[in-house]
Amino acid sequence: MNDQENQITTLLSEAANGKVNALAKLYEALLQAKLFYQPKVKKDPKQISSIGDSHKEKFGFETIIQDGQEILPIFSSESYLRVWNDDPSIVVREIEFDKLIWLIGNKISLHLNPAQEIGKEISPW
Repeated sequence: MNDQENQITTLLSEAANGKVNALAKLYEALLQAKLFYQPKVKKDPKQISSIGDSHKEKFGFETIIQDGQEILPIFSSESYLRVWNDDPSIVVREIEFDKLIWLIGNKISLHLNPAQEIGKEISPW
């Protein structure tokens, strides 16, 4: 486990257990973090994004729909993503969290570390 992964995992646990200021520290750590995501796989390899596409489509974020809400799963480590999706052929990309929140806009929620013991849903800003 690297330092960033350890810090985020620890802060997630502390926030879940109600430790004072842990949630604020988690958000501060996320703003400095690089996170992992699964890019969207295009059905046609010749298909490219057009100028009018949204950032989500342009950058190829794989989202899911849950209870009518679009959610982007993000992970503090590549190994957590591979637990969530164990297909060995998937591509994994890394992105800085502060850039990610600007790219996805305010209609997509995030889910940090799904399939782990402790995760965090982050609603649009």
